[in-house]
Amino acid sequence: MNRINLLLDRFEVIAAFLLVLALFSPWTSVMGIPLSGFSLNSAMENLASFSSLFSDDKPKDFIASYIGYVPVALIAACLLIVILRLMEMPSAVVSLITGIVSVIYTGVTLYNLVSNKMSLGSGIWISLAAAILLVAFSLRKKKHSAA
Repeated sequence: MNRINLLLDRFEVIAAFLLVLALFSPWTSVMGIPLSGFSLNSAMENLASFSSLFSDDKPKDFIASYIGYVPVALIAACLLIVILRLMEMPSAVVSLITGIVSVIYTGVTLYNLVSNKMSLGSGIWISLAAAILLVAFSLRKKKHSAA
């Protein structure tokens, strides 16, 4: 039982590193410029503000004004997972929350990119896989620690 938890801890740290790498990998490209998950929101805001010069300015909704902080929070949460694992403290709850938020963020971004017929890079798929792995490992670890 202890070996399974040790193995799950290692995979959890690997999934957290994969998620951080995926956030800096290209998710899409606009006019030939690759955009990572980290820079995608700010680039889209700049593009929207440029296009608002030629049309009526629409007010920004509440969620859109704070969505740019999600990648920063995900990177901080992944680093917290690694630190907790190095200190041999439980990290299943942090992994679960990080994975769920990352699946939602990546899924919404994927939907928006596909609905706007934009090209998809490898980073978005790596991010989705790493987020699903984080959720799976944390649920599996909670199951083994409860038994």
